[in-house]
Amino acid sequence: MGSHNFETVLMTTDSAEDAYRQACADAAHEDGHGAYSGTIATTYGVRVVPGVKPMTMTEARTVIDKRLDDLNKWDVCEAIPLVAETPAVYERGELVDLTITVPGSVFNDRHEMAAVIAKKLRLKADQIENYEVVRDHLGKEVMTVSPRVRATAPVGKPVKRYFIIDPYYPQLPDFTRGYTSQAEARKALADQVHASCSGVTREKSLEIIAITRRDNGDPLVEATVTVKSVTATLKVHTRKKTAPATRGKDRAGWLFFGWAAC
Repeated sequence: MGSHNFETVLMTTDSAEDAYRQACADAAHEDGHGAYSGTIATTYGVRVVPGVKPMTMTEARTVIDKRLDDLNKWDVCEAIPLVAETPAVYERGELVDLTITVPGSVFNDRHEMAAVIAKKLRLKADQIENYEVVRDHLGKEVMTVSPRVRATAPVGKPVKRYFIIDPYYPQLPDFTRGYTSQAEARKALADQVHASCSGVTREKSLEIIAITRRDNGDPLVEATVTVKSVTATLKVHTRKKTAPATRGKDRAGWLFFGWAAC
């Protein structure tokens, strides 16, 4: 049997021990009383993380990242006190068309893209609800990718090797097993004949190809291709904050975490 990590939240003013017993009872009711239910009920007690004050869920998960690997299956779980919090409230804003050029690394990171878009539109990052690349009438994304190619030629003399391949199942062969001449490869063609189960030789189509590498096995050219920049036309969904997020000060609940047997 294995284990997996878990997080269980119970919003209550009860003590950690009372809240833990309630969380275990709830888990057993939902997933059964088995020793491998994969829930908090498979742990053996609770320990409050020492020295922590009531915090938000986001702050608590930072603590979990630092402590989870020190816990074990069939051990106690740990508890972090939580404050009451409510998220900010937004209403839908304008739909904006925007053409923007960004580095390739930024384009694939939605968090960074949202920050760049917000700056371009002179908005705050949290005012960008979502965005998508505009598509043309054929359904193709309206974007241009500028590549960056870095290529170098390794040191070594070019060497050619010949290979017998099946054109219906082409694949790059092992260079070290190639023939040194076309004549040698032609001679080896006879070794490729196979008999069918009836004992009658069947016809088989083969090809001889040549591949050139360096004499030490390196390729002729080593290259790295990356995306330098992307220019894309976006449809940006904006939003306006109508009520700020709130955060309490006193403990209002518990976040339990640890390893559950499953």
